[in-house]
Amino acid sequence: MAEVKSSRINGIMLGSCIIVAILIIRLAFLQVIQAEELSARADRNSQRFIYEPAPRGLILTADGEVVANSKPSYDVRINFINPEEQDKAFDFLSNFFDWDDDTEKRNRERLDTHKRFHEPVELEGARNIQDQETLFALEEEIWKYPAIEIVANPERNYPQVDMFPQLLGGIKSDGLPRGIELDEETQTFTNSKNTLEAYWNDDLTGEKGYTLWEVDGNSRPINVVERQEAIPGNNLVLTIDSELQKNTQKALEEVIIKEQEYQLNDNNNYGVMRNGAAVVMDVKTGEVLSIASYPTFDANRLNREYNQLTMEFRELDEELNKKGTGGAPTTNWEVFRPLRWNRGIGSTAKMLTSIAGLEEGVITPSTTYLDRGVYNPQDEPGRPSISNFNNRAFGRVNLYEAMTVSSNAYFLWVTEQLAGNFRDQMEILGHYSSLMGLGEGSDLIGVRDEPGTVFDPNNQSALSFTIGAHSTTRFNLMEMANYIAMIANEGVQYRPRLVQKITDTEGNVLEEFEKEVLREVSEDEISTDTFQAIKESMKGVTKYGYHGNRNGTSAAFFHHMDIDVAGKTGTSHVGTAYSHAWWTGFAPYDDPEIAVIVMLEHGRSSTNASQVASMIIEDYFFGDEEDLEDLDRDENDED
Repeated sequence: MAEVKSSRINGIMLGSCIIVAILIIRLAFLQVIQAEELSARADRNSQRFIYEPAPRGLILTADGEVVANSKPSYDVRINFINPEEQDKAFDFLSNFFDWDDDTEKRNRERLDTHKRFHEPVELEGARNIQDQETLFALEEEIWKYPAIEIVANPERNYPQVDMFPQLLGGIKSDGLPRGIELDEETQTFTNSKNTLEAYWNDDLTGEKGYTLWEVDGNSRPINVVERQEAIPGNNLVLTIDSELQKNTQKALEEVIIKEQEYQLNDNNNYGVMRNGAAVVMDVKTGEVLSIASYPTFDANRLNREYNQLTMEFRELDEELNKKGTGGAPTTNWEVFRPLRWNRGIGSTAKMLTSIAGLEEGVITPSTTYLDRGVYNPQDEPGRPSISNFNNRAFGRVNLYEAMTVSSNAYFLWVTEQLAGNFRDQMEILGHYSSLMGLGEGSDLIGVRDEPGTVFDPNNQSALSFTIGAHSTTRFNLMEMANYIAMIANEGVQYRPRLVQKITDTEGNVLEEFEKEVLREVSEDEISTDTFQAIKESMKGVTKYGYHGNRNGTSAAFFHHMDIDVAGKTGTSHVGTAYSHAWWTGFAPYDDPEIAVIVMLEHGRSSTNASQVASMIIEDYFFGDEEDLEDLDRDENDED
């Protein structure tokens, strides 16, 4: 019996020794081998980061006007001290900001369920405070409430108000630019890069600041360990001339509003126009000097009143649609039309047809055709006859005269002189369109654009191409600017640039975008003689009696100028709605500086587009915008 008892005691002692040995080994492992890791873990558990947002970089025009900055804005938050202080702070803020019952209830729930005591609680109805009187009133009272803190939270601000808001894009409530979206499933970001804020987000975004707090076991803050100030983002300098931009927008708006009044009061059920766009580009450098879209609005409302904007434009559409919808039932106010808006280019396609005819040797500038007002297609079976505007017969015309009056019959005839059947003719026209860069996007430095189409696969027709039919040949305004610049430069096209350079906060240049040849055609592809013939024909469009006593389709708006201008009007017909109206051209004729493109969706008459273009050119060269009433508007000048 004693032996059994002794054996048990020995077993217990042995087990105890083994357990003690294991504990000693484990302690040694923790103290020696894992000491560094455990120390780091302890630091992590006793320290917390509070991050401070960084102001985004500036967006500036070429002449230094601030387009976007970060405006001082403040959030009021509650820190954890103890429940009593929290409740006192909460009651004060509820009364101070006069929260309604729902807001107070939501904020109360947010405060009561907040568990990360080292992080302050953000409250609805106490954010984005910019009014100085409100801030002063708060400062006078918060000394009584140690749980309250006021923190800077820079808000994106657009001082120029209505300067290309859709292009800027704004910043959403989640702090991301419009165009950048978070995929909740993959937790990755997608960037459409179709706004300035989105495309240049990496450059404009600064480095967040932080405060490293030491906290106790309950995550209550004890003291500051380290603080790092936020670093603002870099600045984006555009190629835009601020005064020209404002005047381009003004010209577009004045003409559109006047045309809307006309359409509202006419007897047709074609609907009322809503939209327009204009671009001015330096043909010698590719710099975009102005780029405007209508309608416009205060860009700051994208950040603060997006839903209200949507509602206002919906109400506007409902009011305008009382006249009839035609082809324009909605405004689509979010779309920046110069870059993301492809429409039929109308008779501005006739320069391409001319290039093909001259280069393929089927015409010379002096080759004539008897224009009887109507053309009966020969190469497209079943195609009905196509007439000139108002069925006007121009008699015998050459290239210069046909371009001056925009003779459909002449250019349809040229198309069918090209070799082969209509599919062969389409291939020839497509070849010259490709040489001019059409249908490939503008390759703009600044944001992405939406490339147009040379031929719609569902409506293939060489003749439709020739007259720029809406459903067939569609390009955006930047592509058209490249097209006109290529003609003005006689075969050289510079890459269009909306952004000039990126600088740091001190103005030091970090990256600069230099002039760059985008494409250049050889003499064998398109000769200098061909380009000069096209330019000469376009000069007649802006003159009275310049070619064969013919009056140009936009002569009423340019004949008075002290410089020669080359242009081409266009109307693209759209079913039962008013036609889209175009004006494309460059100036001065002898030494081209700028290309000007104007497009009015459902603008009815190319005279409207001509008027906008003339006001822009007048302002650029003479610094004095023409009054609408001072211009002789001739409704018969149509292509």
